[in-house]
Amino acid sequence: MRRAAILACLLICFAGPAHLSAARADPIDVDVAYLPLLGASQLFIMESEGWAKDAGLAFHMTRFNSGAAIVQALASGKFDVAIMAMAPVIVARAAGVNLRVVAAMHDVNSHAFVGVNLLSDAYTQTASPADAFAKFFKDSGRPVRIATLPKGTLPDTAIRYYIEWHKIKSEHYQILNQGDEQVLQSMLAGAADAVSLAEPLMTIIKTKVSGAQILA
Repeated sequence: MRRAAILACLLICFAGPAHLSAARADPIDVDVAYLPLLGASQLFIMESEGWAKDAGLAFHMTRFNSGAAIVQALASGKFDVAIMAMAPVIVARAAGVNLRVVAAMHDVNSHAFVGVNLLSDAYTQTASPADAFAKFFKDSGRPVRIATLPKGTLPDTAIRYYIEWHKIKSEHYQILNQGDEQVLQSMLAGAADAVSLAEPLMTIIKTKVSGAQILA
């Protein structure tokens, strides 16, 4: 679990203290938006162990495919709590959405850039990421297709930073912004050559996709 802890997973609370702490005989309904990441597993543990019920809380959980989608939902005022990554929170705060971080956790190496087939081979045969992307382009006649989550999410931000840092030419890559399930489907179907993702999808892809290797 230490290895699998989600990078920069945040608990965001909309409701005021009086709403969550008021003494009531009936459970307090709490609408929760979450991403299917390991950080959200805490919610399900609280439910299964009965801790939420003992605390007088009734969780009503809605699953989302990206932090960007959660931000849009939070802006409408529908949810009380959300658990998601850091980048969408920064975007939301910059846009004036009234969010407050009440808990956070962070682990190292829970996010990665994973490649398969020609791209993985190119990394082992060249001296730099830019050279590997160039070799892939030369050998395949097309850019590297990188599947990741929508713009504004941490995986998308991370891969764009990686590309800029290594001075990879724009014609040598194509970023496919998708939901988490679509990213997995793209890799399984061979529609993407690499992914930028966090756990647990990173481990799922390494397990299910033949030849998948961590490139960064």
